[in-house]
Amino acid sequence: MYFIEKMNIDKIEELLDYQEYSDKDKPIFIEMLKGAFKRFKDAGNSRLYKKAGECKGCNNGCKGFAFIGDNDGSHIELVMEKTNDRVKDIYYCNIFSYLAESPGPRIQLDTNEMPF
Repeated sequence: MYFIEKMNIDKIEELLDYQEYSDKDKPIFIEMLKGAFKRFKDAGNSRLYKKAGECKGCNNGCKGFAFIGDNDGSHIELVMEKTNDRVKDIYYCNIFSYLAESPGPRIQLDTNEMPF
C-alpha cells in the first residue's frame, strides 16, 4: 500500500511475486497500474492517500482501499487479497464502499492505453 500511495511502480513490481493480478499476467497488470498512475500524475497528483473500505459487489465483504489523489480527488478502488503476508491478488472494484468527501473522477485499471 505504501508504494501505491507513492505511485512507485518499480518497487511494486519488485515486491509482487510473478503471477496473475486482476486476471492478467504480472507484466500486463504492472503496465495497467502504470497507466493509472500516469492519469493521476497528469491530473497534478503527486501522491495518493488511502481510505479503507470494502467491496459491495461480486466479492462482497472483501476489504480494500480507495487510493485518492492529493490534488484533484481522483480515485481508484483496489481490493487486495493476501496469504501468509504476501499479496495474492490485487483487483479493481466497481462497487466499493468507503467514507470520503466528494471524490473526483474515478480511475480504472484497463488495457486501453497499452502499446499493443
